[in-house]
Amino acid sequence: MKPFILISFINALLATPASAEQASTVIASAISPPGSTLAIAADESNVPTATIEMQFPLSPLPQVTELGSCGLRVVLDRNNSQSDDNGVLLQLFEAGDSARPVAALRVPPRSAAGSAVHLRSKSLCGVVEKAMREKNPTVRLRLQTTTRNGRLSLAGSRGDAQAALPRHGDVPRLLLRYHADEARVGAADWGQVRQGSGHSGRSDWRLYDPGGSLGPTAWTAVPVPAAQVITDLHQSPILYQGRILAATGSGSGQFRLLALDRSGATLGQAALQEQPRFLAAGAGRLAYAAENRILLFDPLALSMTPNALPIPAEETLRDPPTIASDGALYTVTNRNIRGFTAGLAESWSFRTGNQDDIAAVALSDDEATAYVLLGGAEPALMALDAGTGDCRWSQPLQAILHASNEPMPLPVVTGADILLTDAFPTGDSLNIIHDIPPPAPPSDRGGIEPPTPTAACRAKAAPAGLSRITEANAHVPTPVAGISNDAFYLRSGKLCRGRSSQGETGRNWVEICIAMEGCPPDRAQGITLLIGDSSGGDSPAHLYGLAPVQREISFITATPEEKGGLRAQCRAQTFAALGPNLVLGADGTLFNTTPDHGLQAIVPASFGASAGNITLTERLLDENGGSAFRTPGEIITDPSLRLGPEADIILLSGKRIVFSSGFRVSQGAALRARVGF
Repeated sequence: MKPFILISFINALLATPASAEQASTVIASAISPPGSTLAIAADESNVPTATIEMQFPLSPLPQVTELGSCGLRVVLDRNNSQSDDNGVLLQLFEAGDSARPVAALRVPPRSAAGSAVHLRSKSLCGVVEKAMREKNPTVRLRLQTTTRNGRLSLAGSRGDAQAALPRHGDVPRLLLRYHADEARVGAADWGQVRQGSGHSGRSDWRLYDPGGSLGPTAWTAVPVPAAQVITDLHQSPILYQGRILAATGSGSGQFRLLALDRSGATLGQAALQEQPRFLAAGAGRLAYAAENRILLFDPLALSMTPNALPIPAEETLRDPPTIASDGALYTVTNRNIRGFTAGLAESWSFRTGNQDDIAAVALSDDEATAYVLLGGAEPALMALDAGTGDCRWSQPLQAILHASNEPMPLPVVTGADILLTDAFPTGDSLNIIHDIPPPAPPSDRGGIEPPTPTAACRAKAAPAGLSRITEANAHVPTPVAGISNDAFYLRSGKLCRGRSSQGETGRNWVEICIAMEGCPPDRAQGITLLIGDSSGGDSPAHLYGLAPVQREISFITATPEEKGGLRAQCRAQTFAALGPNLVLGADGTLFNTTPDHGLQAIVPASFGASAGNITLTERLLDENGGSAFRTPGEIITDPSLRLGPEADIILLSGKRIVFSSGFRVSQGAALRARVGF
């Protein structure tokens, strides 16, 4: 069984890799009585003195086959003034059943306000499993306190819509760690600031290309006849669920949100009067960030949802919102970092002061940590708990070079390492901050977590330190995360592959840098943007470098070799017009916004002589789930081939696609096919 992965705030259906193990944080709802205080115990005898009931809706969870651990997290609102050495006993019951507690924990005397109390047990998992079998699954719990000559106060929810939020999201949380049933893969092929919520620069899809034999040898730019993209949209149109999503308008107070297919045909549109600043998509929703609020849309129908996130009048949204795979959303303004649940209730806020130099939130691989880069006079990378806003650590950095009209550098997460340059779009220094994720909690043992210190963060440096690579005139674009906790990046015109290594003195960053065949370093130094796909195994990694000043795109095939070696072939091609953005589609199509704000697709024009037909077999599909199969020849299926319910593939042929007799597609499978590039 794989190690557990953490995903916060489940309130929307997840699209997760097959057999993924995950964890969820579900916030209490319908808490009674209302108010900021949930329970106060004060009594002379050792009897129950206060109870509180709460419920947690579970309907947004994916199909769960096995629960790993279950717990409830509550936070002390005041110091525990209990003088008795026994402390205060917290007991958790299933609502309506007072026979025996399903979890219990004694809070020690003099526990400080802000301490988090975790109650965990296998019995609680039994209550959750029973609730999951209901038509509208909801866990209903009763928390009860006993004390002796003391008092205990637990922080809770907002008393009303105007009440101030606890700084670190101190509402009760049901913590579930579970093994998810098989689910569709490849559902996160969306562009945000870059691909994915970790800003990895890498598409979640794989492009089947054994040994590089199916790679194109030349490309052509094809205009997409979409409306003009407005000039102050800070990113190119985004890709989501096979659609191109763009905001257009004349700047006269009339704007449109468009959904286009690859040919530019309009699939849906919505008229708006609010000028967009940013777009982001994920977890079945499209975020349209305007000047003073974020509007949420159904990305398929482009119908506006009832939810809208206001932006306070004294604040300015600095970067696109970040959407987690479960629908949780994170924003950064010049004053605050905020976390929202998948149901779009504000869960926590972290005040940064009057800070204009702040990057968009980048999530860790397990989505348990929100990394945020701050610039200004004291630049640092902060690691916030994605569920509570609690700052685990803040790593000081050397100067971040940031002009007022340029974006901040983007943190890129690969494994437990966070990579960022000292400037955007390219810098001369690469910082690698080494994190150590907190361990998974035991399934049957609770505990007390001390409050956040008076200072902003619990630690003044990352737990495993910092590595820094500096070279004059290196021109390092934002790196691309690999698929094996490694990363690809360009430095001084050479392609580098790096990864962490544990040495005697701590974590080190080990890299190999090579000149690329076909793209000499002096030519490659003009690249300002690097993106790629998630190919691996028999397929090399495909990287794409954009050099807008030279009007060039470099098509790079990077093949890791045994014993840490690396081989890279590169073809640089000039185009008539290239803007500063490049987005990679799931089928290998590139999209670029031109300097005059048009949209063009970069597609294959020719292939090598060895690029032949592809025969789809059951074994080939088993080994290449979530892949795009692209060839200038034919794609033919094996007789009686069946696509299972978890299959999600793209077929792209230059000649024809032949579905042999007996070919079947199971309910739940996803198949997209097209002839012609």
